[in-house]
Amino acid sequence: GGKSGSNTFADTWEYDGVSWTAVDTATDPPGRVLSALTYDRDAQAVLMFGGWSGVDELDDLWSFDGTDWTLLSENTAIPDRLDHDMTYDPIAQRAVVFGGYGDGTGDLGDTWAWDGAAWTVAAPVSGAVDFPVMVFADRLGRIVRAGGWNVVDTFEYDGDRWFRTAPMPGSRSENRLVYDGVHGRVLSFGGETSTAPYVDGDVWEYRYRGDGPDEYCPSGRDLDQDGLAGCADPDCAGYCAPACDLAAGCADLPRCGDGVCSALEAPALCAADCGAPAPVCGDGYCDPPEDASACWIDCEAPAS
Repeated sequence: GGKSGSNTFADTWEYDGVSWTAVDTATDPPGRVLSALTYDRDAQAVLMFGGWSGVDELDDLWSFDGTDWTLLSENTAIPDRLDHDMTYDPIAQRAVVFGGYGDGTGDLGDTWAWDGAAWTVAAPVSGAVDFPVMVFADRLGRIVRAGGWNVVDTFEYDGDRWFRTAPMPGSRSENRLVYDGVHGRVLSFGGETSTAPYVDGDVWEYRYRGDGPDEYCPSGRDLDQDGLAGCADPDCAGYCAPACDLAAGCADLPRCGDGVCSALEAPALCAADCGAPAPVCGDGYCDPPEDASACWIDCEAPAS
């Protein structure tokens, strides 16, 4: 989809990491703009819902399996809309739609979920938001929503309700969110603001920070004092196993304790698989056989 001038497109393109290629599909959804797409990890298909045909708002849901489009629902309980967003919750195994704009109703604040068979209301109506942006944060196990037209709030969705967390750095709409699984954070890029210069190209991160220090995974040290370190600590899952889908499980992927020192591991990260790390003077830790006389930087200044 998309639009150029007065032309509304109904074509499908795919990107392989290098270039874009047109996909010749037997069935094409009606052309549209301002729809929402997400990837259904369980069905291994792209879902597309709603949008603007150039004449009317739409309420149809389509699935693309990499070869062709299939209509899943149309003219059902969920109101038609544009400017909304949709993301997939792999824990609840459903796609979640929030907000947008509806003809005759204006800005929307409703939440709906598609479980593969039907739409249901998935949360009490909250503040109406045009151009909301959402992403599922694997580490949090929740959907994060940030921004929207004249909105500075950030919300998390726990499967039943939305609750407000930290505000964004100024209101913005049409920004983009993505989840960075390696570092366990949500990133926001750009967007349209209500003040000059009106379009931003900044990047912000959203993640939890406790009262203690962040776990620094490469060191193999238990900085957050939870009794776990390196690849044995779930906090380091994104660092140690970036290919791992935390919601689906990682039993078949390299992990600390499987007896193999994989390319993702090192002695500091997983002594059980790779052997104990050798002490390094200057790493900030006084490890045997280091002492003050051999490495005063790590241990303590020698007595004078």
